[in-house]
Amino acid sequence: MPEQPTDDPRAVLSAWIAAFNAKDLDQICSLYAADAILWGTFSSSLIVSAQGVREYFARAFEPVLDASAELQGLQLQFSGSVAIASGAYLLHANTAGNRRSLPARFTFVLARPGAFWSIVNHHSSLTPSQT
Repeated sequence: MPEQPTDDPRAVLSAWIAAFNAKDLDQICSLYAADAILWGTFSSSLIVSAQGVREYFARAFEPVLDASAELQGLQLQFSGSVAIASGAYLLHANTAGNRRSLPARFTFVLARPGAFWSIVNHHSSLTPSQT
């Protein structure tokens, strides 16, 4: 199992961005708890299994999309052994034959039941247009 960030939940977000940009399926999946729930940016259904998380990111990492993410902002809240990270990122991807930069927002709920922080809930969606 890949090494996990432990001392600061922000490290999980940094590891997530790095794994996403490297299209490292094993590493990104290792950041999620076995029972994590994911509302992916382009998912039409709630993902409630480790296999579902894996399949979602396998699709996101397809070469034709050439997806990458750039963290734009982050706010962190703590409640006991839970951290809630909310923020924004810029998603770069090939869509409909064009390279696009899509503003998006996210919320990660991270838990630390043991030595490692892990993602237990993740929601991401495109930011609504201001027009």
